[in-house]
Amino acid sequence: MKNKGSLGQRRAVIQAVLHYLIKNPDAKDTTEGVRRWWLPEGYREQRQEELEETLQLLVSESWLTIRMTPQQEKVYGLNKNHLQEIVDFLRQDKRDSEQ
Repeated sequence: MKNKGSLGQRRAVIQAVLHYLIKNPDAKDTTEGVRRWWLPEGYREQRQEELEETLQLLVSESWLTIRMTPQQEKVYGLNKNHLQEIVDFLRQDKRDSEQ
């Protein structure tokens, strides 16, 4: 994949995660589950650390929730209170990338 670790790749991963959650709003998973199920195949080789940073960015925006399992694994899910904000972001991001 081109631009591995680049801002462009992070943007694509953010878009993929958000699109997946819009289609599957009740989905919840660990970082490894996000990699396996939420990301398109071309992005699954992203380093664990980079993926966790990207997910943490979405948590900091309040777009994802995070909870810890008894085994101390982080489980991510959609913050449905921000669904419209996410949809608006994806629409604007798409318009920006088309220009």
